[in-house]
Amino acid sequence: MKYLTLLSLIALLVSCGNRKTSPVAGEPHQNEIEKNLGFFDSNKKLVSAKPGSLYYSSIRNCALQKLGKDCTPEKVPLLGTKGREINTKFVLENTIVSHDFLAKNFEEYLNNIDNKFLFALFASVSGIVITDEISSSFYYTPTGMIYLNASYLWKTQVEFKKLKFKKDGRYSRDERKKVFTDWDFVKDNKTIYSSYYVKERSIAVIKPVLTRLLFHELTHANDVYPIDEFDTLDKTKSYYELRSSRYENKEMVSRKIVYPETKKAWEYAIFLIYGELENPNSHDFTIEDFISDFVPNIGIIFYSYITNREHLAMMMENYFMLFTEHYETCTYGKFRKDNESDSSIFWFQKNRILQTNILLEARNAIELMLPADMAQELNSLNTVFSLETHEDIAPDSNQKFCKNY
Repeated sequence: MKYLTLLSLIALLVSCGNRKTSPVAGEPHQNEIEKNLGFFDSNKKLVSAKPGSLYYSSIRNCALQKLGKDCTPEKVPLLGTKGREINTKFVLENTIVSHDFLAKNFEEYLNNIDNKFLFALFASVSGIVITDEISSSFYYTPTGMIYLNASYLWKTQVEFKKLKFKKDGRYSRDERKKVFTDWDFVKDNKTIYSSYYVKERSIAVIKPVLTRLLFHELTHANDVYPIDEFDTLDKTKSYYELRSSRYENKEMVSRKIVYPETKKAWEYAIFLIYGELENPNSHDFTIEDFISDFVPNIGIIFYSYITNREHLAMMMENYFMLFTEHYETCTYGKFRKDNESDSSIFWFQKNRILQTNILLEARNAIELMLPADMAQELNSLNTVFSLETHEDIAPDSNQKFCKNY
């Protein structure tokens, strides 16, 4: 899709109120990030995940700056420029949290991750913030940090009751949304959420869900600052200035890859996820449109169409989860009749990331984002997984496809 069209649709996202000076204009799910900007308006209690960290003061001072004026690579360097091995201890030294138990649980999580690709992606952030003061997790351009919702890291009911839970405004379904995508990650015939919604959670239960989230949010950071390009950055400029320049000059990874070229599916996706942005015909999207516009294209799910940056992040979380964590992906096309809450599956695809046109673009993105040796290793990994597609599924079908609850 031409970028002029891209910019015009992004304008829809900023049309309510005076958003022209928004520090996150053009960011993936900009509306939800803006709902979280109140987090930056007060003196929050944020402690170091690693007591005695030399980086705590600079990270905390930057983390709460809405405009990030003092957040530069010189004052708050990207982790990959500090000359340290990126391991559990180093990540924790660059993490601040709203509750002590979040640090303890995050450390246990990191100690149970044996994934060098995930640790490598931390190189492109200036810090990690884990707090219950936000609704949805996000990467924040002005500070160069990722902000993770604390709901991913409670283990006990005592911890659960200490947290605030704010509603994520995306995916607010209503009966007019007849055609939509659903997705999941599965291993050994079990979804990553099969034991997630319980009163007591182990790190083993938390691990795949948090890993998926980290692959997504860290991709947003690596999109802006690929590891091999650290030396080209003007360390005296703010992260916001750097991001703006890199976007305009098409230096970001997401500006170099192919974007799904279907305006109809994109406009419908905007309506599907941000229902208040609908135009009179935005929900006029049929199963036939899905088959012609979505299926052969390179978007993983409708959410991929929000921006080119979100398209990249969705591809990468699917790619990393399959090839490094061996979680197969399940993508569903679903249909809901008028005024009914239940939906039926009319189309299903396992491991959509392996669809030829998507796989080639994902491999291209990996080569742009990671150092050459690491990208070559990842892109050459052999797996036993395959693409599987089911179409024209009967409305009363009881087929389980790739998961078994």
